[in-house]
This record gives sequence, structure tokens and C-alpha cells, in this order.
Amino acid sequence: IQGHPLDSLSTQPTRPGPAPCNLSPVTCYPQLTMRRLFPTLCLLLACLPASASNLVTGNGFGFGVVEPSSGNITKFYAHPYSFLAPDPHNPLSEGIPTANFIRHLGWTSPAAANAAADYENDSQVIRIRRSDSQGLCFMPFGFDHATLIVAWQPAPHEAGSFHVEWTNRVRTQHTLGVTAARLLQFDDTDDSLLLIPIGQSTRQPADPAQPLAANQAWALIALEPGDNPAAIASAFRRWQAGLSPEALAHREIAALERWRVRPVIHFASEKERHLWRQSEVMLRIAQSREPNRPGRYGNGLIVASLPDGLWFTPWVRDMPWATVALARMGHQAEARAALLAYFNARPTGRLRAQTAGADYQISVVRYYGNGAEEPFFTNEGSTNIEFDDWGEALWALGEYLRRYPDPTLLAATTFRGPLYQSARDFIVKPLLANTEPYADGRIVNADTSIWEEREKDRKHFAFSTAMAIVGLREFASVAHLAGDNATRTAALAQAAALQKGFNAAFIRDGHLHGTLEPGV
Repeated sequence: IQGHPLDSLSTQPTRPGPAPCNLSPVTCYPQLTMRRLFPTLCLLLACLPASASNLVTGNGFGFGVVEPSSGNITKFYAHPYSFLAPDPHNPLSEGIPTANFIRHLGWTSPAAANAAADYENDSQVIRIRRSDSQGLCFMPFGFDHATLIVAWQPAPHEAGSFHVEWTNRVRTQHTLGVTAARLLQFDDTDDSLLLIPIGQSTRQPADPAQPLAANQAWALIALEPGDNPAAIASAFRRWQAGLSPEALAHREIAALERWRVRPVIHFASEKERHLWRQSEVMLRIAQSREPNRPGRYGNGLIVASLPDGLWFTPWVRDMPWATVALARMGHQAEARAALLAYFNARPTGRLRAQTAGADYQISVVRYYGNGAEEPFFTNEGSTNIEFDDWGEALWALGEYLRRYPDPTLLAATTFRGPLYQSARDFIVKPLLANTEPYADGRIVNADTSIWEEREKDRKHFAFSTAMAIVGLREFASVAHLAGDNATRTAALAQAAALQKGFNAAFIRDGHLHGTLEPGV
């Protein structure tokens, strides 16, 4: 289970490489029991106990990372993904990294104390406890910016203050008028940081090297070039409404409770209920809420893991599992946003030379945070081509429309036109263009697929053909909803041909084989 793509819901991925998957989609056929077990599998992978090496908070605009054993904040990412865009100077790299402002932020006091941290009431609010004090760390969904709220309350008769080590050297800092906010700009990044005091003064001497030492609580807001610091500081003060950090945390948790959907299942224990609720929040944290704008089209994308693992980047294969989990939990808006993200991401279709010349909308591997296709250049200087992605995207679309009567989705304007036509012409058609005859049926062309072998090692994978079968069957239902019965009939016929090819290619001597060719 550790290698399953649902580690998109995990705070600490264990895989050594890109997202492998150990659960064949054949187990998700409607007639099988595994379909009913799927939400439970989602939950099993969704969150870790408080003894995990990291706890993550987020609000769809960024991530904060807390080390429970020390109570220190070890990361504050300005965006909800690890790489913003391709690096024009190094096309074989992972891309331009997302700015991280913090290397270390903690509360120092004369008394040595061990720390423990956990999520408050199954939320994204992290409560830190030490014998000499207690703290809060969370990113509020109620304020639509990458905002990290940190607060510390020393025990009676105890002293202390925040101590911070920034990731990059502070280039400039100055105070913003009546808001008492302070703007910091750093070397080696265009992003800046707005510091707004929201707690009591510590009466520490002013020290430009330690601006956070002056107060017991702060809002840290990441700004991009072009943002208006004074306007954002004023907007934050209005959102704060004079509330203390504790009151802000209580308000945030109350709003989260209103967002939750009442589960339709019966929990066997309180631990199951806790796991479900925390999983619900982890899914929400993992989805980008950054609005689309020229040059950035990542709204709704879901990362494959939470930081500080290696893979907090949007992966096509991981995302439909999270999307289906949201849909089955009852979070229609988030599931819908994820589907629209597939159809609005751009530019895509970069590897047509490897896809039989067919243009396509769904990336063959993953995305940068700005929505551009990332075909995952490997150390051997080649790409991955993963045709299972297209079947999984069709599966998620069909799952959503089975649960929600949403005819406007199929007509929604997307990058390549109305969503239904985009799915038909730029997912289904390129998928079918990348199949080949086998025995009296068809199978999907050789690719790197689920096990993510490299391009030179590509094979005919059972998983890619299985996902094509699932996706085409789902799309047949979607075509029926769209009133396109000719496409529905053709999709079912193609799925049947792929089923024949699958049986001939991958079921041999009574055993299911992962690949047609021999290999690892």
C-alpha cells in the first residue's frame, strides 16, 4: 500500500521514485467488492499519526511544515506545489522551485522542554505543546492567500520569543504605515514576505535580524511580484476582525466543520471516524486554490504527496484517485474543480512525436504548478510516456457524473473548447490512436506506464490497457449523457476490443501478467 498513488493523501511518502501504483484498476470494476472498499483504502493512506516526522498545514495557496518532536516550523512554501514552471535555462531539471521562506522557526525559552504536536479536532490547525508553553500553527482557508499563522503562549512566569532562520538572506525590510506590518525581501527569490503582528508584544529589544521576536503571534503572508502589500495587509486586518490567534483558530475549525459533508457510512470505531475526518482535510490541503490567470492555469490540481516528501507536485495518475475520493465523500465542488483542472491546464500535447502524432490535453506524466505539462525528464535524458493517465482521467470524469447531475460541466468552456468535446477529441481519440492489434483484439501501445520504467525500457503494460478499458466504459456513459450515441457505441466497441486484447496478452497459463514482454 505504501507505493499506491493514494499517497497523495500522505504526509510522508516512502517511494524512492515517481508515483508507482500497486492496485490494478481492474479491481475498480462496478461489479466487484473492491469498489466498495475503495473509500476505505483512501482513508488508510490519507494521514499519519502524530508521531510522523512532519505535520503539514495548508490552505490551497501554500504549505507549512511542522516537526512535532521539536515544535519547530521547518518550511513555509509560497505555493501549493514544489515547482512553479519549467526552467528555460535547464530543460532537463525539475523546474523552477517554489520559494520556501523558512529554514527554522521556533520558540526559544530558558527552560528546556520536549515538544509534541497534533492536529486540532482533525483539522489543519496544528497544536504544539511543551512543558513551558504551547503554540499554534495553521494556514486559514478563510483568507485567500498563502498565509501562515504562528502563535505561542508561554506558561505563567516563563519568558521567551520567536527565533527564525530564513532560507535566504534578507535583502531589505521596512514597515508599512498604520498596519504595523513589515515587508521582507530576500536574495535569490522574487517572492517577498509580509509580517503582520497579531499577538501580544514580548517587549524584546528591536532586532532587525529577528523581527518575529517582538511579538507572540504573527501572520506570515507570501507575496508575488505585482502584489500590493498595503492592500493585502488591510484585507488581512479586516479578515482578522480583531480576533486573537486562539479565536482565529476556533473560527477556522468552525468553518471547516461547516464545510464537511456528513458521511453516509457507519464507522466501526472512533479511530475510523477520526481517520475519515483527517483524510477529508488532507485532500482539501492537497488541492490548489490559486486562481487561473494568464501564464498560470493550475487551479484545482492536486499534488501527489504533501511536503516535505519529494513528490508534492501534480501527477496525472495520482490525481484521479484523490478526485474520486472527494466525489465519493460528497465534496462535489472540489471534485469538479479537479476535473476542470485537467481540461484547463496548458500547454499540453508536448510529446506528439511519442504519441503517434496525436495532440492531447491530459499530460503524459504530470504538471508544473502553473499547469504546464511536465513529461518528467529523467537522469538518462529521456521522457516518460504513461498512457494509463488518459484512461484514469476518463474514469474520474465518469465517476463524478454518475454521482452528481451536473449537465453544465460537459458544456463548460475549457482550454480546447466545451469539456465534452475536449474529452472526446483530445483524450479518447489520442488514446485510441495509441493502441495496436493483438490476437483478435487490441492493446495499448508500449509505454512506461504504472511501474515507471524509462523510455528505453518501455513495454506493453497490463495496467495501461486495463485503464483504457475502464476509461472508455466510463466515457460511454458520459457520451450517453451528452446525447452522443454514436460515440457511446464506438467507445463500447473499442473497450470490448481492448478487453479481448487484454485477455490474450496478459492472461497466460491461468496467471495475470503485468507486462507482455519479460522484465522486472
